[in-house]
Amino acid sequence: MAIRIYVDETQHKGYVVVASVVKPGAERRILSSLRSVILKGQSHIHMRSERPSRRSRIVGVVAHLECEAWVYWAPKDGSPVAEARMSCLAALARDCLASFGRVELVIEEDNSMRKWDNQVLTIVKAELGEERDRLVWSHAKPSMRPLLSVPDIIGWCYQASDRNYFGRIQGMVKRREEVAAIESPVRVRKR
Repeated sequence: MAIRIYVDETQHKGYVVVASVVKPGAERRILSSLRSVILKGQSHIHMRSERPSRRSRIVGVVAHLECEAWVYWAPKDGSPVAEARMSCLAALARDCLASFGRVELVIEEDNSMRKWDNQVLTIVKAELGEERDRLVWSHAKPSMRPLLSVPDIIGWCYQASDRNYFGRIQGMVKRREEVAAIESPVRVRKR
């Protein structure tokens, strides 16, 4: 059985990829906790869209979930977004494979980045040789995979100007790594 890791990104003070590593057997409990703060008619939580009065309650719920967060960031250095994202995803995938047997990455869908995601993860998978079946990934919309709200919320807290939010989720963050943007084997246009 693969450990499932939900992945989202944020761009504010550099490029940040946040992964929520869900403990085996905890998905239903996490989903139940998330549903307690999802409003009627909402399919998922996107912190940028939430009112300030709701943010505190949402963060309070997430801070007690049975998962941990891994954060990878590429500082603003003029590199194309795709290269920063690829660097962060490659570091995440390699760390996951070093820590767990089988890994399933569920990445928030961004059609403009799917090609780059697939490219870098295919490279990481090829590095595994005969064990390449240890890494699988998919892209999904948060409306279809509500647990993608967790890395969104953590990423929002991580980059929030009010550091109180980060302080509340800081105990969940088990890994923080700065990565340098890699040059893509395929030419990337600056955005």
